Amino acid sequence: AVQRVRSVHETGEIFSRPADFRIEDYMGDSFRIVRGSGTHQVALKFSSEFAGRIAEKIWHRSQTIESTPDGGLILRFEVSDLREVKRWVMSWMDCLEVIEPQKLRDEIVVHCRALIERFEGKESQFANEG
Repeated sequence: AVQRVRSVHETGEIFSRPADFRIEDYMGDSFRIVRGSGTHQVALKFSSEFAGRIAEKIWHRSQTIESTPDGGLILRFEVSDLREVKRWVMSWMDCLEVIEPQKLRDEIVVHCRALIERFEGKESQFANEG
């Protein structure tokens, strides 16, 4: 964000973009803007209540959608990093299940346990602020 830039200075360095560089190729395996170096097959099963909303949009260029007998759907895609996928999945938590990868399921469990601890009787770290 521009408002967080505190200072700039000229370095004299020059960058020449390779003629064959395409941002679509460079960022293509990213979920949004975080580019990683891994390969993660993601499969998410959405409830029937939200299947239509998920099916109407392209979430990732590699996605495939499969209908389920209960009216839901499974969204599959391959990404190079799971950080943004995790945040996105957390926003849909009440209507989906992570089928794969197990690493993503495990990270969400750890995150949810931390949230439960924060909200079940422990004093908030923000209690004395503002």
